[in-house]
Order: sequence, then structure tokens, then C-alpha cells
Amino acid sequence: MKTKKLHSFSARLMSMMALAFVLFIASCEKDDPTPEPQATCDDGIQNGDETGIDCGGSCSACEEPITMATPDLNVGTIDMEEEGMGPDFSEDNENNGDNPSGTWGVFGSKEEGKEIQLEIVDNPNTTGNASAKVLRVVEQGNQEVWQGFFFDLDSKITLSEPNTAISVDVHSVREGQVVSMKLEDKANSSANTGDIKVATTGTGWETVTFNLDAASHSGVFDRMVFIMDFGDAAETAETTHYIDNIRLSAPGEDPEEPTVNVDGSFDADFSGAFGGTTAENDVYSFPSSAETWAGWANNTGSIYPLGFPNGGTITFTASSAGADAGIFFRFERLPYNENDPNATEPSFNTAEVTVSGSEAKEYTIAIDAQDAANTYSSALMYFTVRDVEVTITNVKINPGASGETTTAVNTSGTFSPNFDGPFGGATIEEGGIYTFPGSAETWAGWANNNTDIYPLGFPNGGTITFTASSASEAGIYFRFERLPYDENDSNATEPSFNTETITINGETATEYTVTIEAQDAANTYSSALMYLTTRDVAVTITDIKINL
Repeated sequence: MKTKKLHSFSARLMSMMALAFVLFIASCEKDDPTPEPQATCDDGIQNGDETGIDCGGSCSACEEPITMATPDLNVGTIDMEEEGMGPDFSEDNENNGDNPSGTWGVFGSKEEGKEIQLEIVDNPNTTGNASAKVLRVVEQGNQEVWQGFFFDLDSKITLSEPNTAISVDVHSVREGQVVSMKLEDKANSSANTGDIKVATTGTGWETVTFNLDAASHSGVFDRMVFIMDFGDAAETAETTHYIDNIRLSAPGEDPEEPTVNVDGSFDADFSGAFGGTTAENDVYSFPSSAETWAGWANNTGSIYPLGFPNGGTITFTASSAGADAGIFFRFERLPYNENDPNATEPSFNTAEVTVSGSEAKEYTIAIDAQDAANTYSSALMYFTVRDVEVTITNVKINPGASGETTTAVNTSGTFSPNFDGPFGGATIEEGGIYTFPGSAETWAGWANNNTDIYPLGFPNGGTITFTASSASEAGIYFRFERLPYDENDSNATEPSFNTETITINGETATEYTVTIEAQDAANTYSSALMYLTTRDVAVTITDIKINL
């Protein structure tokens, strides 16, 4: 019995010791809690005793948000001041694909992360504008020439005498900076005033005034759209603008319309690749991976606006490293704007010209006369052939100049025509067997269908060589014309000329040579014809070459 009691006592003792140990551990945990995270103040995370992200508590005090009334021009000036009136440019309020109901937005960036930055800040220059707060607009370099921003108003703008205009204080970066304002119906952006542009007169703060038409503009628009430096393609670095005190006002003097360039010669720079095209060291390519609408925009904004009441030309020097490449140009009223699909109209395309050969040649494309009321501030270049590298230099837009669309004139080299275009009743059979039947028209013959060899020039003359045979004698000659015959233009073929006639004789294939006399260097030829002078004789003709 004594042993049993001892055992029982030992067990109880062990249980009591275990319980004490547990209580000890719990007591330690209570006395030594896990420390709270400390405020870091610079990691973009609210932690520690911060009351905001990286501010408050042991960090510097948080900036109090600027409290402003929703902008309404009918109530007063949009002054960007605390307790005043201005847009809410918070990230949560941005109008984008994820938040179509947002009340502000930006446009005109070429890539993500290059968007315009908007923020209400302290006025950096109180000379000319004593306001405490202003709207800062930061533009990244190398973006669209129409990059800008918009914000919505609380109610549609009402215009009445004498306040039939909108004035804005702008901090100009240079004299002649073009500030553009457009009013829209936020529910239907196609209802708008169009871009109203005013140029600044100096640098620093100044007031620009946008005149409106009270009869047609009052009570229609509740969105304001601004482009701070319209059409400037030269900015490659970040540029900061400031804007303030947007208000209804009396009209100012109507801005002078920019001079429309309707004659002269202007250097263009088509280095503005878009849609997947490439442009590097004057070498242009339209890759297979590029969009169907891909091309290049002119980045020399100083040549605009252009007008073509008397037509004009585009000239350039080009060569192709591989296959031939078709090129044409397009002119639009304004650059494409995703917020205004009609901004580009009116527009037109030029004819297409073919760049051929690795040797640099000058090309000319004619510009047809356009309505004198139309002006163009967007010039684009397009290829019609993919995956061909074309070197293009010295591009000039020449309004008022007359000219025809041409490729480079071929005045040297050897070219292979293909006279397989019978007309007037002439015939051709497999193996190059040509016949001038007795039933054919007197003017029957064969036209060259290899148009890649055109235009031809013969300032130094040349020859035509070919191999031929016939069962009996047959006369043959060739004719060159400026353009193919056009029943609607009797003079299209002129100037023209015929070669000498030579006689084919014998059934043995023999090489023949026809001499081409030197022609006026100003004359070009885009039609080559072959004629037989003997009827009902089958003549085999192969390996025809034009040698310049």
C-alpha cells in the first residue's frame, strides 16, 4: 500500500509541474508580444502609425486634399483653388476603359506610361497670375502632336451677351505656342465646336480667348478638351504647361488665321512610324506583322497648314534593296484623333508610284487640285508592299507645282518587254509566233505588258535586239508613246516615235538589232508597241531586249 501511495503522489506532482510550465510559457508570451510594424515613410505602403501612405504619425504630416466644387462655368471661374472650383483629377475618377463614367481623361500617348500627367499644384510663377493654385500639365516627349486632356462640367455652358467666349490663363513656353480648346457634348462627342486654336504672344502667363457662337453653342456642351501645344512634333523632351482661371468672357479679337502654304517647296520628315512600321537611318519597311493601316507621319509640323487649290507634287529620292515597292501619300485636315473620328476630313490620297532598283533615283507624284477651302495639317506615307526595305531621302511637298506621277526614268540598262498584248486582230501563239492576218485592222499590233520597265527615256538613243525566224520575208518595227492610247484623250500618246523597219528573212533563228535614235531628254515613254508590215506571215520572235 505504501508503494501505491508513493506512485500516486509522484503522478500528481508531475501533473502540477507540467501545468506550472504551461502557465509560465503563457505568462512569457503575454509579457513579450510581437512588435508592431514600424512606419517606413518611403515605401509607398501605409504601415506603422502612418495615417496615410508614407505620411502622418511619426512621418511628415499628410497633405490635406484640396476641396473644390465641381466645375461649372455658369456658376463662376474654374480657378483650381482650395474651396474654389476645379476638376477632380484623382485616379479613381479617370475616364478610361475600366471606368467609362469618369469625369476626366487624357489622349494622344503612343505607349503606356507616356500619358499626360495632370495635378493641381502651387503656382510656380505669380508674375501675371497671382493665383495660389494652378493646373500643371506634364507632356512626355515624342508623343502625338494632338496629345491633350479633357474634363467634364456639372452643367451645359450657357452663353449670353456679353459673355460669348471662354478665356483661359496659360503659362506659355514660347511665343507662338498654339493652344487648342474644343467643347463637346459628353454624351455624344461628335457634337462639338471643332478645335479652336489661339497662338500665344510671348512666354509666361497670358490670357487666351476662344470665341464662340452663342446661337449654336449655348446650352449644348458640357465637356472641355484642351491641347496645350497643338501640332508641335519637335518636342522630344518632357514639357510642363500650366493652365488656370477658365471663365466665360467677352470675345477677344478673332485670331489671325494661319497662312496656308499653297505654293513653294517644303521639306517633310516621315519618321513618325505608326502601326508597326519601321524607320531607321532613312530605311523604311512595312513588315508582315504590322497593321493594315500602318505607315509614317510627317513630323515637320511647321509646314502646316497646306493647301492645294492648284495641285502640286511630292518629290523624293528612293531605292529598293529587294522587290519593287508601291508608295502613296495621304493628306488629312487634322491628325487622327480617337475622340473625334471626323477630325481627318476632308482627306485625299495621291496616286501610287513604284520604287524599283537598288540605284537611288528621283521620283515624282502628282497632287491633284483640291477645293480651295480645304487645308491639310496631316501628311502620311504608306507602302503597298510588305517586307521590302526602301531607302527614302529628300522628301519635298511642293504645293502649286505642276507635274505628273512618275517613277524614275530608265535611261540606261537592259529591259525585257513582253509583247503579248495583241490588238486590232493581230494574233500570238505559244512559242512567240506572231501573225498579222489579212483580216486584221491596219493599226493592229502588239503592246508590251511588262509595265515595270516604264517610263523609258532615250536621250542617248539605244537599240532593240531580238531573235526571229520566218518562212518568208516580213517587215517589223517598234513604236514608243508617252502614254497608251486613250480614246478620251487624243493627245495622250504624244510625243511618240517609230523605229526603223527591218526585214526578217529565213527559217533559221537569227539575232536582229533595231536602232533607236536619240530623243529629247525631256520626253518619257510608257507605251511600247510592236508591228509587222507583212500580212499572213507567221514570224517567231523571242528574247526581245530594249537596251539603253
